[in-house]
Amino acid sequence: MNHLHALTFFLSLFLLFTSCQTSKNTSIEFSDGTYKGEIDKKGRKHGKGIYTWHDGSTYEGDFKNDARNGNGLFHWNNGENYKGDYLEDERTGQGLYRWPDGSYYEGSFLRGKRHGLGTFHSADGTVYVGQWFDDLQHGQGKLTNPNKTSIQAIWKNGKLIAQPSPLPKSSTKPKLEKIDIPGSVETDSPIPANVEVPKLVPPSQTEIIKQSSSNDIKKEEVQIEQTPLQSLQKEDSNVEEVIPKNNLPVPTSPAPEKHEGNDSNIWTGTVEQAEIHFITELINGIDTVRDAKSKIPFSGKMQILNPVGMLIGEVNLLNGQLHGEEIFLSDEGIVTERNLWQNGKKVE
Repeated sequence: MNHLHALTFFLSLFLLFTSCQTSKNTSIEFSDGTYKGEIDKKGRKHGKGIYTWHDGSTYEGDFKNDARNGNGLFHWNNGENYKGDYLEDERTGQGLYRWPDGSYYEGSFLRGKRHGLGTFHSADGTVYVGQWFDDLQHGQGKLTNPNKTSIQAIWKNGKLIAQPSPLPKSSTKPKLEKIDIPGSVETDSPIPANVEVPKLVPPSQTEIIKQSSSNDIKKEEVQIEQTPLQSLQKEDSNVEEVIPKNNLPVPTSPAPEKHEGNDSNIWTGTVEQAEIHFITELINGIDTVRDAKSKIPFSGKMQILNPVGMLIGEVNLLNGQLHGEEIFLSDEGIVTERNLWQNGKKVE
């Protein structure tokens, strides 16, 4: 019987101790504060509970293995508070941190620091939305000022990398004083910008040529329409009068197309006539010129004239490809550019 009473006594003590370990109303006094809540079999804070420090700070939320773990609300005695996720006693995950002046951060945390994507609202109305690292702005972000102006840029360790470029001041336009200069203006002096210069239009001429019995060519009648340039020249005796050379009429229609055949291999005509007579195809990456009718690649020389019959360019081709010398001339017949080609490729 004594052994039975002893066994019953120890069993009662074991059940009492076990019930105290799993009670939700367990209260434990520590040197820095008090814990009230659930504990595990080893007496560790585990489950829901409240820890109150002697200075008035509190944490209410989830515990695991004696540490804050899960979701909870922390109040500091200075007025700051945090509500969000915890892992192994530190703020980790999503949470909201508030300061007494009204500022707050809402976003991602890692081991107690702002980390990842988050938004900070300052008390003065400034807002930053973007990436964080080690509690600082770091990466792509957008900063909006209280006056609603904003900037999207890159931050590194809390500092803006790409600085904005302020708009420079514009320059004032100078005002020139008009000065009357006595004396005549020389003909070779620069023409003022506000003086309208008449366009150099070729004079229209009509000439009737009559051939005498001795086959001598005599001028029967020449009628020259007066142009603004000629009127200007007659008023100023210092300007030399422009007279067409050789008294020949100026051609007013495109020069006729000339093709001297396969013997000489020279074709002459305007750009418009060349576009009608020839076609250009891209063969193996090289422009190849063919006769529009026979489709045979052109070999020889092409002389290009302007609408009044003057030579403005000359190229040589072999089997439809540029081969040899290519020249460009001005209206005065002066060579302005000269190139050398070989089998459709420009020789540098």
